[in-house]
Amino acid sequence: MARIFISYRRKDSAALATLLAKELGRQGIETFVDTRSIDGGGPFPDRLRRAIAKCDVFVCLLGATTLNSDWVREEIKHAHTLNKILIPVFQEAYVPPDPIPDEHVYALLQSDGITILDVRNLFVDQSIADLARMIRQSVPRRLPRVLLVAAALLLIVAAAAILIPNIIQSLLPGTPSPTLTTAASIIAGNPTATDAPTDTPTPHPTNTPVPPTPTPRPTNTPVPTLSPEQLAALTPVTRNADWTPVERDFDGVTMVLVPAGCFMMGSNNYDNEKPVHEQCFDAPFWIDKYEVTQGQFSRLGGSKVIPNAFTGDNRPVENITWFEARDFCELRGMRLPTEAE
Repeated sequence: MARIFISYRRKDSAALATLLAKELGRQGIETFVDTRSIDGGGPFPDRLRRAIAKCDVFVCLLGATTLNSDWVREEIKHAHTLNKILIPVFQEAYVPPDPIPDEHVYALLQSDGITILDVRNLFVDQSIADLARMIRQSVPRRLPRVLLVAAALLLIVAAAAILIPNIIQSLLPGTPSPTLTTAASIIAGNPTATDAPTDTPTPHPTNTPVPPTPTPRPTNTPVPTLSPEQLAALTPVTRNADWTPVERDFDGVTMVLVPAGCFMMGSNNYDNEKPVHEQCFDAPFWIDKYEVTQGQFSRLGGSKVIPNAFTGDNRPVENITWFEARDFCELRGMRLPTEAE
């Protein structure tokens, strides 16, 4: 298992560092994230030096002011001095420093890294997958300690099985002691002479008749009956006027059934929305009618790091990351919608 040290500045990257540790942990990557110290609060702790020394890969989250932190620069320096693998993670607010503070920061910035659009929450899952792949490719696979111990024990047992009988024989009166050549031949597995093969005929198998296997006849399977709402959803819709809304409550949350059909997606007013194109859905799907409220989020077990700025059970959830929203959907047995949906 790869061991990762995540360096970050709380002002820029506290939530992202926590979520990165969680997501990488899900993929079997052990992470160290310091949540106890305050940037620049006193001398650089020895426990951070030890954690960096134990890590295989040093990951540094680079936000708008990360490199202004004395502690972050000290962590970078210590990791570079120990020749650790350096991976920079460039956040959306990152601005390249001018000039670059020192040779250690320069080494970090020259290393292969990833960019994560953490502000707009775009392609974040793909960025995390890319980071995990970079970590695995940069760290040689190690055998687990249990397997190493087991292999050592097997070697000891094998050596004992070879040497102990020879020692016992050498202690018995009138027994010639084995020569070194005999022991070497056993260890090396040299072949010994065997008797010549005899002309014993080998019996040939006889043809045993196999009884035929009866082929089961197909039975009549009843065709399920679709509900009116399922029939409506399976009928493609080409105009809003043809759509009859279908609603249902799931765990106290109102959802609407979006029917199959096509629509024109995009706009010619903005470059990032061009070109206008037809988008079609071959199957219907359910989607929440309203934004998730803070009351629903709490009642259904949602969890997030940054608190809501405007509180109230009937107010929408805000200050939430893509990962936290995804986890909440999974708690409900659902998923986040795609851009087209």
